[in-house]
Amino acid sequence: MGAGIRITRIGVKMTLLFVMFALILCLTVSLFSYFASYDAYSDFYSQKAQETAALAATFIDGDRIAQYLITGETDEYYERLHAILSDIKREQNVMYLYVFAPEMDRFTYILEVSLDSDDPELIAHMGDVFEYTELEYTYLAPDIANKRASTEKVIAYDTAGFGQAVEAWAPIFDSGGALVAMVEADMSLDLVMDMLGNYIFTVIIISSAIILVMVLLL
Repeated sequence: MGAGIRITRIGVKMTLLFVMFALILCLTVSLFSYFASYDAYSDFYSQKAQETAALAATFIDGDRIAQYLITGETDEYYERLHAILSDIKREQNVMYLYVFAPEMDRFTYILEVSLDSDDPELIAHMGDVFEYTELEYTYLAPDIANKRASTEKVIAYDTAGFGQAVEAWAPIFDSGGALVAMVEADMSLDLVMDMLGNYIFTVIIISSAIILVMVLLL
């Protein structure tokens, strides 16, 4: 009987070791898959945001855009530009698309695209000033100083309740080559986060079911 009890105890220990190993393996694979997928998707959306900002910049007249902050008035060109950028925002599924006059510690909105589906309280108006956060000091300010478009993946995390997003911008020059404005495109990562969350949940459920079956068999 003593030998039988020892064998039973060994079996229980082996089963527990198997369960622990399986759980650790499941967690490791899930985390690796999560972060690898997150990097791949955020890279894709970052590239798309950069392309969208560059596309929008091609429609903006650098000799005219900066004058709106001086006059404070819009005209036919301004409304036509808003319509063009609205189409780009809608077709590319951009969260925010706007044009601003840059400085080294803040920028002033010239035009932000507003669609019917947007919350008006989240849309800036011409003349609104945005003070730089640490993210803008790190990425935007150097690109402004060097008069260049963004090339790095810039992720704004959920610090203001808007969800995670990738940001990208492109410069706008006047006919004399002076930097007069920047256009920025922000793309939400909320869909990616939801998809990855569902993926992890599914993996955990399936793995748990497999482990339970193996435990019962053992």
